[in-house]
Amino acid sequence: MVDVDPLGTNSSRVIVFDAGLLKIGWPRLDAQFNWWNDPTGPTGFGPGTGDGEAVYWVGKAVDFTPWLYVVHTEVLDEQIGKFGFFIKLCKGLNAISTPIALEQTVVPSRTWADVLANSGLTNGYKFILRWTGSGWDSLDAPELATTYLDPLEAFYIYLYDDSCMNLILMVNSDDGHPYAMPTRNLSAGWNLIGPNPIFPDDDIPADDALSSIEQTPAGLPGYTQVISPVVRCQPAWYYVPGNYCAPDMESGRGYWVWMENADKLVGFGFSPLPDQLSQIH
Repeated sequence: MVDVDPLGTNSSRVIVFDAGLLKIGWPRLDAQFNWWNDPTGPTGFGPGTGDGEAVYWVGKAVDFTPWLYVVHTEVLDEQIGKFGFFIKLCKGLNAISTPIALEQTVVPSRTWADVLANSGLTNGYKFILRWTGSGWDSLDAPELATTYLDPLEAFYIYLYDDSCMNLILMVNSDDGHPYAMPTRNLSAGWNLIGPNPIFPDDDIPADDALSSIEQTPAGLPGYTQVISPVVRCQPAWYYVPGNYCAPDMESGRGYWVWMENADKLVGFGFSPLPDQLSQIH
């Protein structure tokens, strides 16, 4: 926050007259792009471990994501928006992906070990599964430290702790990294993927998200069906290309795609996000 001890309250608390608010209006107060003295964001209504009671409800809802994951003076000096967001998890089995490239330099968050630590989930899950193309791989501790969460990839995570319900992610702010514009080679058969919309909080119609793999460069059929699995926190459905009213693939979720022939899946989102940068400027 840029103000100091407003109205005699906790200096990190968002209230109606707080100087840290970007916009004041009904129905929400916008407290995005604030530094909460911790990279994981605010506590209270937030998923992070930053300053206690950082978001204070005063008759209106308060938006606080994405939040800055570095001190706000560094953001102003560098003119680069470094922000985080979270994906809601449910108790039980979840199909999870990242909708955008993750930070790995300032606040490492690109491996599963990083994300679990940042999210306070190190002891809050039962297992994490990766689909290998022919079966499941349950990630052990060494694999967690070397397995990346990259756009267009997806995993299963089983949560058994009701107190841990968010996956905290920090957005990559360096467009010089090779994974800033994501692509992924899909093999023939089943693939577990995640959508990569142009903005991380957007959903995207299945036929748009998978347009690059509808037909291979050789003119062969690519994907023939996509399935939203029966897991928690997302609706189950199936879609066959060419049908009307393609369902939305939700940002941050995981989906099964059957490939008749191998092809390259191309995403839509990139990092850093131009609209977020313009707001920081």
